[in-house]
Amino acid sequence: MGHLATAAQFYGEKYRAKLEENPAGKFIAINVTNGDASLADTGEDAIRLALEKDPSGFFHLMRVGHKVAFETGWNMSCGR
Repeated sequence: MGHLATAAQFYGEKYRAKLEENPAGKFIAINVTNGDASLADTGEDAIRLALEKDPSGFFHLMRVGHKVAFETGWNMSCGR
């Protein structure tokens, strides 16, 4: 199983029901090797907290209640 699938499984089994009741919009860093999670207001803080728990961990960052942690886009407007 890939890292994304592992993180999604941990999130679904251990955290989704509890987290999506209230802290939508917060960030969760899930250690894909053991399922441990760190929750914070920003992605940077979630990763920092996760690294404090396990400096050699491999983490997947998610945003509670959202499909993706971050959205990016590009818009070009041309004046005439």
